[in-house]
Amino acid sequence: MRERVVEELCADAWPAVTEERVLGWRFRAAAGFTLRANSGMPGAEAAEVSRVAPLLLAFAGTHGIVPRAQVVLGDPVEAGLRAFGWRPDHDSETLVLSGPLAALAGGARTSGAPPRPEGVPSRLVSVGGGRSHAVGVTGPPAAGPAHRVHLAPPGPAWWELTAGTGAPGAAERAVLAPARRGDHVVGFGASTVDGVPVAAVRGQVVGARGNRWLHVARLAVRPEHRRTGLARALVGALAGWAADRGAEHCVLQVTEGNRAARRLYEGLGCAEHHRYRYWSPG
Repeated sequence: MRERVVEELCADAWPAVTEERVLGWRFRAAAGFTLRANSGMPGAEAAEVSRVAPLLLAFAGTHGIVPRAQVVLGDPVEAGLRAFGWRPDHDSETLVLSGPLAALAGGARTSGAPPRPEGVPSRLVSVGGGRSHAVGVTGPPAAGPAHRVHLAPPGPAWWELTAGTGAPGAAERAVLAPARRGDHVVGFGASTVDGVPVAAVRGQVVGARGNRWLHVARLAVRPEHRRTGLARALVGALAGWAADRGAEHCVLQVTEGNRAARRLYEGLGCAEHHRYRYWSPG
């Protein structure tokens, strides 16, 4: 798929508080919560930068955010921004990884998670409809880590892991837990050990029927539980949940310097599709 088309799918899965379509661009603002939700992005039929840049500056000023443009690396828009006096933030370079959803689910079971102690099962359940998705050995409800996908944020601990606060504001809720729009449903994954949340992830299924994608974001594991296979198992639960809703592909963003996340997702069958970075006035 063309890079801008994939970017549109990712933007559908990351709604801002305010979004305007202007000359083929998306202008987005969310009180500064994440760069993606507070930037302009060219669509498939975007107008030239000379017409758009002054309007993006005005939009940013109105909403009290830093003016930024999210642009695919090597896209012709970059030359237009440079000519208009904007400069890239090289530290913001981000990889967009994609792959078949089946590999994401299967990789969670086979890609090297450490073995569990004998007799300690892992339970993986999709909550809110759909069949259960098991990784490892199915066991009694009280045993082992439980990995579940909910249809609403499962509490302050989930928010703390994914948004950095147990008491999210309007912007965090608008971006991470938006109201359902048609078939674009959000899943809130959580892993618990002895009833205590220790890992979280957010997923959203987007795209038209026959071309459904799972967008994966905000995967986080508490430090004392890392390198135990929880991340792989939780991503597997999310993939199974999305497959039940017609998804066949997955897409996610990882910053260029996040080598641990890159290794995780590449080990689960994802590969680099393209990269993007942010531009701002020089």
